Amino acid sequence: MRYFNYYLIGINIVGLILFIINSHIKVKLIDILLSLISLFFGSFGIIIGMIMTKDKIQKDNMLSRVFVLCSFVIETIILFILKDFYQKEITLNVYAFLYYHQLFSIYLITINIITFIVFGIDKIKAISHQYRIKITTLLSLSFIGGSLGALIGMYTFKHKTKVNYFTIGVPLMLLMHIIIIFFIMNI
Repeated sequence: MRYFNYYLIGINIVGLILFIINSHIKVKLIDILLSLISLFFGSFGIIIGMIMTKDKIQKDNMLSRVFVLCSFVIETIILFILKDFYQKEITLNVYAFLYYHQLFSIYLITINIITFIVFGIDKIKAISHQYRIKITTLLSLSFIGGSLGALIGMYTFKHKTKVNYFTIGVPLMLLMHIIIIFFIMNI
């Protein structure tokens, strides 16, 4: 376990350094390396780099931000699960969990309905050429629990289905939410 901790420190330092370099000189190879580092538990270092460089959110870096944030949440949960994996019995009874945690269930239903409606409103605004809802608002609603509503809204309204940070990011967020629920069920 000690060597794994050294690995985590090293991969996050490498992620931080590469992100800082990439914020000054954009190189496609570094973008690819950052994605790989994010997959291999280096997302925390990249997030620190985002904060340190005050890298602005733009359309061209939106997918990488969504990817890194989702990777960070998933990796954190995986580390907690691995830490306690041998000590507990794992349950997959989602229905019982949601029944006994009704406030959490109400939150999930509400945030998904709100996200679905907001996607619909944005589509109506797009058709009528009105001022649109910000992309960060749509992605934030998806990230805080509304990923299922976003996914259903995207394909019901045929909205944002050609934008990679939605077509890749929203399913990634849904996967992240499934992992979060699994983790909460088993703590």
